[in-house]
Parts: sequence; structure tokens; C-alpha cells
Amino acid sequence: MWDFLAISTYLLASTMYLFLPLIPDLAMARDRSTGWRKIFYRTLAMGFRGSESEWTHLKTAMNLFAFAILPVMFSVHTIVAWDFAMAIRPGWSSTIFGPYFVVGALHSGLAAVTMVLFIISRTMKNMKYFIRPEHFDGLGKLMLMITMTWGYFFFNDYIVEWYGGDTIARTLQKFLQSGPLAWMFFLMVSLNFFVPILTLWSKKIRRTPGQCL
Repeated sequence: MWDFLAISTYLLASTMYLFLPLIPDLAMARDRSTGWRKIFYRTLAMGFRGSESEWTHLKTAMNLFAFAILPVMFSVHTIVAWDFAMAIRPGWSSTIFGPYFVVGALHSGLAAVTMVLFIISRTMKNMKYFIRPEHFDGLGKLMLMITMTWGYFFFNDYIVEWYGGDTIARTLQKFLQSGPLAWMFFLMVSLNFFVPILTLWSKKIRRTPGQCL
């Protein structure tokens, strides 16, 4: 039940935060389309005409969602994380799962945004004015900071269990290191930590992400 409520809240808030900035574009598509597309875009545009008062209300709504979605993100990920941590299943009873899950969400989300922007910049030539090297440079710096934070929580969780001496936890760690899924474990650690750490220090790679592919 907690997982369902958390994921539903996050999905609804993220969808609304994505939809609000699209309203002016939907209104533009409404004015330039015909047939069923015009009806579809007119419904989504919700009567937006671009007046000064509409822009003011829209910007106010986007600012409110921008501030509101941050506590939603922290609350959703910590609820799900501590839901796992309170279980009696071996390997999940960690007290750092709350911030660990939050940092993991930022890590994966920022990586996804960067990859999408890279694909758009390479496939849509007219977007190069809007997606410039300085944007990738800023994203790379932020990604480097989040990667170091994620690495701290990951290795902290790993070392605490290793020093704890719990037999089942030790068995799980050995399974990850030498079992049939060991290659996935080491690939995950390499791509999530070592590759960003070793590449994102370079300004050239940050500004031209295709260099590291």
C-alpha cells in the first residue's frame, strides 16, 4: 500500500510538472492543426490564448510545482526505502536507505536527462542553439558530484554489512562477487561510479559527451 501511494503520488506530480510547460506548445499546435488533431490539442491546451494574465498564472503554477515536487521526491523515495529497510529480509535492513534511494534517483534521473539531450542534439540539428556545450558542462559537473555521493552511500552500505559479520549478509555479498550474476554487479558498479569518476573531471568530455562513447 505504501509503495502504491508513493509511486502514484510521484507519477501524478511528475506528470503535472511535465504538462504545465507544454500548455503554450499545445496551444500553438492547436492553432496549426486541423481535424481530430485540432480537437485533441484544443482539449489539452485548456483554452490557453497567450494573454498576459494567462502567462502570469501559468508561471505561478510552474513555480509552485517546482517547489512542491522537491519534498514529494524526498518523501516518496524515503518512504519506499524505509519500507524495504523495515523488512526482515537479509541485505535490506540498512539505516541509510532513505538518503541512498534519494541520491540514486537523482543519479539515474540526471543520467537519463543527459542521454535524452545528447540524442536530441545529435538527431535534431535545429536544437543545437538551445542545447549547447555549456549545458552539458553544467550537467557533467552536477553528475560528478552526485556520483561521488552515490558512491559514498553504496560503499558505506556494503562495508557496514561486511564488518557486521552476519553470515547471511556475507553469503549474499559472496554471491554478488562470484556468483552467476557477478558480471552484472561489477558492470553496475563500473558504469555508475568508476566511469563517471574517471571521465567527468575532463571539461572536454563534459562539453562534448560523444567523446566518452
